Amino acid sequence: MALAMAEPGREGHRLGQMRSAGAIGSGAGLLGAYILNAWLDVPIRPLFLVAGAAALLAAASCLAIPRNIRTPGPRFVLRRKYWLYYLLSFLEGWRKQIFVAFAGFLLVMKYNTPLSTMLLLWMAIQVIGYVGSPLVGKLIDRIGERPVLVGYFGLLTIFFVGYGTIDNARALYVLYVVDSAMFIFAMALTTYANRMVPPSERTPTLSMGVAFNHIAAVAMPLVGGFIWKYAGSEWVFYLGAAAAAASIIPAMMVPPRGKQC
Repeated sequence: MALAMAEPGREGHRLGQMRSAGAIGSGAGLLGAYILNAWLDVPIRPLFLVAGAAALLAAASCLAIPRNIRTPGPRFVLRRKYWLYYLLSFLEGWRKQIFVAFAGFLLVMKYNTPLSTMLLLWMAIQVIGYVGSPLVGKLIDRIGERPVLVGYFGLLTIFFVGYGTIDNARALYVLYVVDSAMFIFAMALTTYANRMVPPSERTPTLSMGVAFNHIAAVAMPLVGGFIWKYAGSEWVFYLGAAAAAASIIPAMMVPPRGKQC
C-alpha cells in the first residue's frame, strides 16, 4: 500500500515513515506494558486482551483503505528473472528468524534477564526505529539498494559472531538493541522489488518474497533448536553469521539505481 501511494523516487522515504509510525505504536504499547508489569505488578497475560483490542481497531481501520490502489494482474507470480529477490528474501528470513527465536532466548535463559528489562530493550529499539526509519528510507532513495544491503548484511555478520563470542550481559543488551534496530535496512529489499517488477506484478512478487522468507523462518527454529541442544548456543549464532555473510554476494549483484534490473 505504501509503495502504491508513494511518489516516484520516494518509495524508501514513505516506507520509512510507515515503519516510524509502527515504531510509535510499538513503543507506546511496550511503555504501557512496562508500567503495568513493573510498577503496578499486573500479570502479562491480561495485556494480550489489550493487544487483541488494538488488532480489532486496526481491522476496522482497514475499511478506510482506498479501493483504487488495488494492483491489477495475476495473484501469483513466480518468475526466473526475479530469482535474486527470492534468494535475498530467503536468506533474510533465515537470518531474521535466528535472531527472533534465539537472541532474546539467550538473554533470558543464559543471563536471566527479567521481563521488565526485555521491555526496556524493546522500547529502546522502537525509539531507534522511529528516528532512523525515515532517514534510512531517504538513504535508500539517494544511494540505492545495493550499498545499503551490502552494509546491512556485513554488519549483521559481525553482530552474530558477537552473540557467539561475547560473554557479558550488558554488552549483549547493546548488541541486541542495535541488531534489532538494523531491521529497518531490510526496506531496501522491498524498494528493490518495486523497482524490478512492473506495477501489475508488484503485489504478487512481494508476496512471493514473503513466502520464501517464511520458508526459512519455519525451518530455522527447528534446526536451530537441535543445534542449541546438541552443539551449544554459540553455534546457532554462527549459523546466523553464515546466513548473513552468504547474503553479501547476492546483495552485490543488485543493479544500482539508474540501471535496468
